[in-house]
Amino acid sequence: MGAAVFSFRASPTAPRESWTATRIRMEQAAKFLRADPPEKICDVAEKVGYVSVKHFSYVFKQQFQMTPGEYQEACRASPSRAGAPRDVP
Repeated sequence: MGAAVFSFRASPTAPRESWTATRIRMEQAAKFLRADPPEKICDVAEKVGYVSVKHFSYVFKQQFQMTPGEYQEACRASPSRAGAPRDVP
């Protein structure tokens, strides 16, 4: 018998779905980072499903143009702004 050949075709919506899931996770992370009292970044990463804090920080920075720590500091510096530094559109 011949070897079976498998072909995988990604769904055209797969990248969009993945991006949407990531965006939702990052929005939730931003809410946790704005919490009072502040939560540890490693705890926030775990709550939104990241095993690696380093990867979480990388993805967060891609979304918000600042690290989770910088975001948290900016939120503390301007507590009167409910949305804090820059929420995801």
